[in-house]
Amino acid sequence: MGHAAARFWFAPELSQNLRIHAQTASWTQTTLDSHTNLLRHTTEAMSAVLGGADTVSVAPFDALYAVPNDFSARLARNLSVLLREESALGGVQDPAAGSYFVETLTDQLAREAWGLFQRMEEAGGLPKVRAEMLEEVKTVATDTFRRIASGQQVVVGTNRFQNRAEQFSFHPKKLLRSAAFDVTRATYPTEVLRLATALHFERREKKSKRAAVVLLGTNTNQVILESFLNMLQPHERPEIAASHPKGTLSLLYSSPEEATLMYATPEQFQRFARFIYQIPTEKQVFIPPTLLSSDMPTLQEAVRVFGFQEMKVQGYTTEQVLDRLQGR
Repeated sequence: MGHAAARFWFAPELSQNLRIHAQTASWTQTTLDSHTNLLRHTTEAMSAVLGGADTVSVAPFDALYAVPNDFSARLARNLSVLLREESALGGVQDPAAGSYFVETLTDQLAREAWGLFQRMEEAGGLPKVRAEMLEEVKTVATDTFRRIASGQQVVVGTNRFQNRAEQFSFHPKKLLRSAAFDVTRATYPTEVLRLATALHFERREKKSKRAAVVLLGTNTNQVILESFLNMLQPHERPEIAASHPKGTLSLLYSSPEEATLMYATPEQFQRFARFIYQIPTEKQVFIPPTLLSSDMPTLQEAVRVFGFQEMKVQGYTTEQVLDRLQGR
């Protein structure tokens, strides 16, 4: 059976019937300065063609937050048409043939992928090493989150070259509450800070007597803490760092007058959300949304009852804290 499978896998004639379909990645999409997604999709679609894809699917640039619409759908459709008709990528068999750079990267990618496949087989196959592989993916993703949050990895319009006067075509509060909002993307930790900031200043301008708690992240709370610590004087850092144990969640409590960084255990946040939404029984399945909003007295009392800890810093305004967290 093993030899038969090997012959099946390496049979050259089978490659003639193999079709490759590619689609643009949601991982790279952003909600901030979202028209830049058109450029990201262009490079991704071009890469797919250069990589040998037979068919390519391009997502609308506003798919993260907008309902399907004719405008963004037409742009997405015309993007692949433009690459085919105006850039003539469909006019030759292999547009990247002969490129030393592309050929070298392709060879490196193939060798490393084959090495990974062999390691998996030696360890007993995918079913046995699935947990290990997922942990490796999580590690890489967390490292990417960290580089983007610190500005080492540039995402145009999000963590660098930001549009300070950007007006959102969506409502940040509704988006953060939506169960369909993709929180696994590379830029999510950076975006949620910007969106939470927008909500804070909008609430302050309206002098609303409501408040909100925004869940800034689970895997990224250490990144947020490190960014926060960088704005402090050296003598202020040890005490703040020690007060934020690992395994906790970072939260941003926002009222018309102030925005305060806090931390809580996952269990505290779960009970807190149930209290806000009046879901009494622990047996009922409940996944808390990213954004919790209520009248200010209710949230203030809930924060006090459930024991959330604050990271207080003297001598810094809310604006300075939020600007620093966003790398301004």
